[in-house]
Amino acid sequence: SLLSSEFETVFSKEIREKMVTFKFMEDKAGKLKIHSTISKKARGAFLTALIEGQVQTVEQARQLSFASFDYRPDLSSDLELVFVKQA
Repeated sequence: SLLSSEFETVFSKEIREKMVTFKFMEDKAGKLKIHSTISKKARGAFLTALIEGQVQTVEQARQLSFASFDYRPDLSSDLELVFVKQA
């Protein structure tokens, strides 16, 4: 789900527990931060990369690099993919 957290609540708990979510963070001097503006822009850039790359699976999504964001398997889980941008 590329929905912001407030919109995810429209789905039932059962559905939310099965959703793959995406988290976008920024690495500033070794500290990982989440910023709403960066997350909003990253969701749009990620969606563009998904469409342009014709991504159809979660595994393909893990391979994406976009707008200086890279997938971080060490921070991710099966249902949450974390992408980090170097500031």
